[in-house]
Amino acid sequence: MLGLALAAIVPSAALAEKTASSPDAKPNVEKAQVIPSGPPPLPKVAPPPLPTKQPGPPPLPKAQFWAAIDGQQKGPLTLADIKRMIQEKRITKDTLVWKEGTKTWVEAQKIPEIAKLFPKGPPPISDKLRIKRFLVGHWTGETQLTLGGVTESVLIDVTYHEDGTLSGTQTHTSPSPMEGIPPSNVVVVVEGTWEVKAASKDTFTLVEKVKGYMPGMPAISETHTSRWEIVDNDTIRNLEKGYELHRAY
Repeated sequence: MLGLALAAIVPSAALAEKTASSPDAKPNVEKAQVIPSGPPPLPKVAPPPLPTKQPGPPPLPKAQFWAAIDGQQKGPLTLADIKRMIQEKRITKDTLVWKEGTKTWVEAQKIPEIAKLFPKGPPPISDKLRIKRFLVGHWTGETQLTLGGVTESVLIDVTYHEDGTLSGTQTHTSPSPMEGIPPSNVVVVVEGTWEVKAASKDTFTLVEKVKGYMPGMPAISETHTSRWEIVDNDTIRNLEKGYELHRAY
């Protein structure tokens, strides 16, 4: 039995060796190696989270103020406090205020952040418009006029109307030419327009375009340009001739 087993094994080994040396033999596919064409893919890893927003610097400290009210220093005050005190009329534009970090007390209106808290008033009126409004009304005065060597007194009564027109009278009184003859009076009725020009503070130029009417004579048209100054609320003075007009009530 043993001899038969060896005989069966030997031919099988020889057959295997012959097969391996045969040119038609096929390689062992199971033992072939596959060469990769490139590097392996990257691992699928989630990107790191974005950095969180860093907090900003702390807010700057708010400026503090002190105000001189009724002879006492009130403070520290915030702008909200000052706004409230302005509304209560405890702080005005002229109130002295000290801002923390400054050297001196100044008027409230000179500190920019406080000045804008005051209510806005109307724009300033020009000198020309201010004086025009001042002149509107009834005025009287007296001056002298010399014609042909004769000096006569002139009483002026004029009303300057708001619409730029004027009306009034001039009463001319001439001295008596001789004893026993009374002085002569001539009343000239005037009408026309008036305009303020070249106004500056309390001085101005007055331009009057008038017509004068006398009994039995044709109307006389004249333009008068004169310089005036405001003396007080009820008086103006002619700077060329020196006479004054007074407001009539």
